Amino acid sequence: MRGRQGLSRAEVRAGRKLLAHASGTFMVLGGPQATAPHPLPRRGDRRLAQALHPDHLNAEEERVFLRAAEALRGAGPFLASFWGYAARRTKDGASCSAPHGLHVGNRIGHAQGGVTLGLAASTAMAALGPEWALASASAWYIGPGTGLKLRARSTIVHRGLLTAVVHTRIENDEKAGVLECVTSHARAGD
Repeated sequence: MRGRQGLSRAEVRAGRKLLAHASGTFMVLGGPQATAPHPLPRRGDRRLAQALHPDHLNAEEERVFLRAAEALRGAGPFLASFWGYAARRTKDGASCSAPHGLHVGNRIGHAQGGVTLGLAASTAMAALGPEWALASASAWYIGPGTGLKLRARSTIVHRGLLTAVVHTRIENDEKAGVLECVTSHARAGD
């Protein structure tokens, strides 16, 4: 297989303090047969779309609107509620079954990569509990996030005094792999 690949690096800072490093590798898939991108407004384009009124939404869009309204009223974090992250601890880690739909989908209906990585990270963090902080994540996308639900299963690989490692696998309804992720964690300070 031939194709172009892109590499990127980023640093997240608060003032002069470095908070995180990020890197990513990207590859264009599908070539000329790939789905064309949606036209996006350019910076400074005065023809930005007006916000839709809820009465102008189709049935699927209305479900997303109602899901967002419910998440805003909820007691927990908005995104976890909106995306449906409700991980539960198991004897060897944690698991989470999150609904898949327009609220997490990309332009062709597959679960967004960032949302999928977030599901893996939140399930891995639930496996260890609140006394552990996420330190890093490495992920490999191995199939499209499709179906009605995405299921994440995290297994604790190592839990020491100060560091931990968790492996997470996400599958679709047909138990086909969507993402494999390995996270490292540090015991949170007092």
